[in-house]
Amino acid sequence: MASGNEDESAGSVSWRLIGPASELSKKQCRLMHSSLGYGSDVCLFYVKGEFFAMDARCAHSGGPLCDGDIEDADGILQVFCPWHDYDFNLRTGQSGTGLQVSLPTNVDQPINQPTLLQTQIAMQLN
Repeated sequence: MASGNEDESAGSVSWRLIGPASELSKKQCRLMHSSLGYGSDVCLFYVKGEFFAMDARCAHSGGPLCDGDIEDADGILQVFCPWHDYDFNLRTGQSGTGLQVSLPTNVDQPINQPTLLQTQIAMQLN
């Protein structure tokens, strides 16, 4: 859940403090739970020294993207849905199939500062 000094209203766009980069970078993918429920969760990826975030569920059939394989295809980092192998670009959320995750999310990690997540929903780290 967001702390008391953060805006939790649905539809508002703001930066959410999600934790120190040193801790968040220990896992390649973390599931971030939304206070709005199951369909609003976000995957936070840490790949090749960068953070990326997007919808936790595949736009095709709702497969868990945090369980998917991550591949580098000529410099394009992609996550593959474990259910039907749909691919999603970690930077844009777009898929080679024409699908797009509905919540491409920005992640900012200023030097020597906690990691921030720009999203429309309140998050809780799992």
